[in-house]
This record gives sequence, structure tokens and C-alpha cells, in this order.
Amino acid sequence: MSNSTFNHSSEMGWNSSECGKSANMELVESVSWWISGIITLPTAGLGILGNIISVIVLCKKSMKNLFHHLLAFLCLVDIIFLISNLVMVPLAFKFKLFSWVENLNECACHFSLAASVFLTLAITFERYQVQI
Repeated sequence: MSNSTFNHSSEMGWNSSECGKSANMELVESVSWWISGIITLPTAGLGILGNIISVIVLCKKSMKNLFHHLLAFLCLVDIIFLISNLVMVPLAFKFKLFSWVENLNECACHFSLAASVFLTLAITFERYQVQI
């Protein structure tokens, strides 16, 4: 095989000789500002709104079974995760938070992420038992 088959790095705008060199910190900070600051706000806002609507629908009297309760709890945990991410947005804009706020927020983020995984597994097992 020829080397041209594997040499697509120059077409993508980077050179393989730059591998291992320090990153362009201006570019990293700019991308971090856009992703962690600007894009997070509307995405999290829409996620919170959608999850609130889902919780309202899933908690109706006509939907009183285990599956709907698990989905409602998954929505609540997702809301906690999104709020904990929104609390971290000021850090993208170089604002400092109180250390206890950062610590509490990190706990909430990890708790909600773990709870989301376990609730997804619980929903999967519940659906599997229904099929048997």
C-alpha cells in the first residue's frame, strides 16, 4: 500500500508533525466558551422544559404503573443533571463560584448521572420482564 492512503491529515488542516506539541490554548478557550457557555444555555433550557412536560404527563392518574414511574424519575434525574450543568456555565465566562457551590454541584452531577444509568437499567429489566 502507498503512503497516500494513510496521509489524509493534511487534507483535514493539521500536520502529523504537530502531534505531541502543546495545544493552541486560544482555540481551546474559544471552543470551550462556545460549547460550555453559549450552546449549553438553550440546550439545557429545552431539556429542562421537555423533562418538566414529560413528568407532568407521566404522573397522570391514567399512567399509574411501574414503567411510567421509572420514566418520571428518569426525567427528574435528568432535570437535576441539566441544572447542575447550568450552574457551571458561569465558569465558562471566567466567573468564580463559591467552593461549596462547586462541590455541591459536582456531587449533584455525579449522583444524577449514576442514577440515570441505574434507572435506564431498571427500565430495561422491567420491559424485559413484561415481555416474558
